[in-house]
Amino acid sequence: MANIYWSYTEQKLVESIYTTNAVTDFTWVLRDVAKINLYVVTPQDDDVQPYIIGELPATFTLKLEAKEEGEFKNNPLLCGCTWALSGTGEDAVYTSDIRLDNESLVDAIGVLTELELVGEITRVSSELEHYNSTQFTITIIPDVIRLDDVCPTPIEYSSSSSVSSSSVSSVSSSSVSSSSVSSSSMSSSSVSSASSSSVSSSSMSSSSVSSASSSSMSSSSVSSASSSSVSSSSVSSLSSESSSSVSSVSSVSSSSESSLSSLSSVSSLSSNP
Repeated sequence: MANIYWSYTEQKLVESIYTTNAVTDFTWVLRDVAKINLYVVTPQDDDVQPYIIGELPATFTLKLEAKEEGEFKNNPLLCGCTWALSGTGEDAVYTSDIRLDNESLVDAIGVLTELELVGEITRVSSELEHYNSTQFTITIIPDVIRLDDVCPTPIEYSSSSSVSSSSVSSVSSSSVSSSSVSSSSMSSSSVSSASSSSVSSSSMSSSSVSSASSSSMSSSSVSSASSSSVSSSSVSSLSSESSSSVSSVSSVSSSSESSLSSLSSVSSLSSNP
């Protein structure tokens, strides 16, 4: 939308009713519908508001056209011939829709990066006479958005990324599980080894005690008891870990002491005929 303040008696355009700064050009985009709000202003003796908005005499209409420089004898490339008045007095505004999608303008700009036109606004009497014509520059630039544009299709990410992530997670989980299992196995193995060592030491002690005794039968009994205790402690060590080994050692020691007592009794009997 463009707001145009036309001081027709001075034949110039100004920025607003609060300044005397002149406006000499506008830039519009090709194929747009340029909505124009035209305010007809006249000068007044007021430093704060040097212009006041008003209306044209009822017998006048407005007209806006634009042509290329040096092509004034040809038809205009854009026109604003129909204007609607709304409001009265200082609230009066003239509006018009200027179409920039006409074939003449599209063909004229072609492949140019911009097209400079000479615009003119005038008030036309009932006798079709022109008054207070004022000229300015209109620059038309190419539009970016076209009716036949096809937007690019966004990239669709494949599911391989998800699979990869899933695989990595799976591998990580497997590694953690394997580590946990390995740790558990090592712990169990350590406990078993410790239990076996304890049992072996007990067995060796029992063997030494058996060797010290002179009775083969008693020695056999002790060995048998030791073997039985070893087997029992081996089985127990798999489920109860080190506590079973301690029990096994105690059993072996008790058995050994019992055997020694028996041997002592036999010796005593042999000594006393």
